[in-house]
Amino acid sequence: MKRLAAAALALSTLVVSARGGAEERCRFEGVRVLVADAGEGSIVELSARVRSETGGTCTIEWSRVSLSSPAGGDAAPTIAVAQTFLDHRLLSPMVVADGVATVVPRDYRGEPGMVSVRWFVEGTSAGLRVEVPRAAFPKPIAGARVERRVKSARTGTAKFGPLGDIDVLPSAPGPAGGVGPAGPADEERIVVEMVPTGPVLEAVPTQLITLEAMRGTLPLRVLDLSAANEDGWNEVAKRAYAAAIHGDPLVASMGVHTLAWLGSGLSLQAVKIGKTAAGPETAVLPASVVDAIGDVDARVQKRQPTVGRLLPLGRNAVFRKALAARPWDDAPRAAAAKAAVARLATVQPQDLTPFLMPAIVDGMAAPIDPPQPVAGEPEPVIPGVPKIDDGPVVVAPKAVRAKSKKSRSKRVGLFFGLLAAAAVIGWQVRESRDP
Repeated sequence: MKRLAAAALALSTLVVSARGGAEERCRFEGVRVLVADAGEGSIVELSARVRSETGGTCTIEWSRVSLSSPAGGDAAPTIAVAQTFLDHRLLSPMVVADGVATVVPRDYRGEPGMVSVRWFVEGTSAGLRVEVPRAAFPKPIAGARVERRVKSARTGTAKFGPLGDIDVLPSAPGPAGGVGPAGPADEERIVVEMVPTGPVLEAVPTQLITLEAMRGTLPLRVLDLSAANEDGWNEVAKRAYAAAIHGDPLVASMGVHTLAWLGSGLSLQAVKIGKTAAGPETAVLPASVVDAIGDVDARVQKRQPTVGRLLPLGRNAVFRKALAARPWDDAPRAAAAKAAVARLATVQPQDLTPFLMPAIVDGMAAPIDPPQPVAGEPEPVIPGVPKIDDGPVVVAPKAVRAKSKKSRSKRVGLFFGLLAAAAVIGWQVRESRDP
């Protein structure tokens, strides 16, 4: 009986170890975290190079990533647009903010390779803190690297948790360049934080300019217009019309919903447009305008299948202001909005040229690859002034790197433990067969 119990114990050890080994068959070789700050909005890119040792699928739990404001307050960062890439190919669907709700990052489960996400984040005027638990990724291989990056259109301080701080000089934000440390995957949490110290001094990405214009500037302009300002109403109507016929699906979607808002007399119920009245959820627009716009929802799904609607009143701050102002109850202002939309019937395409805006999701390069794994220990920290370029600026301190040796020792111990368990089982089997 004792022999059988010992054999059962050894077998259970092997089963548990095998189960743990199965969970480790997908590994990551490198991770890159970028924050490109641009004031009111930011672009966040997360990339991981993962491989499967058995040819199966890999899982990355992007939902574990947390976004917050370093200074706290009302400026809570939220994701407006989320895109996923595999080996530089954009995967469907694109996820956009629906109503007043933010995008919830979707986990990835699929083929191994270069898996990346790009998020357009709103509400970053007070800065942005990105925190990624290492458990969001598969377990690292020996020599796996983590790279952290910060770029900004304003001066600030980039903070990387226990790895220290680096001053940020203004530069045109984007996926390339920036400052930040690169080192072994030894930290349990990857922290990248941008704390602004000055105003915006450099150019802002055109994608964020359009997002801010349609989600913040334009609806707030509408709420501030007086009924007598006919030129102002004409301008916002033309901007919405120009956006509605835009080639970029997100810009067109926001333009249509802005026209529906104006054409309904600034009601929050209108969600579509039409040539004739068809219930409270349809805003009446001139026939020529409706024909020129066409079926935007179909264009969006054809170009890039999308979950959610990126509404112009989707920001919490803007939506709350609209609810407080109740412009639909102001009859003269509601009439002025409808009249401006009606006047679009005489607008020619060349009249809209000054109101065209850059695309949001079209034309952006694929996310930059994460760092390659290294065979040996990383080089020690070399003091110097950080540069804004594509190469790592600092590496992890020696105390952080020392953890990798402990993890390798644990793996060696597990290997010999498995050999010992196998030997015990073999011995017990032979003993049980002897007469």
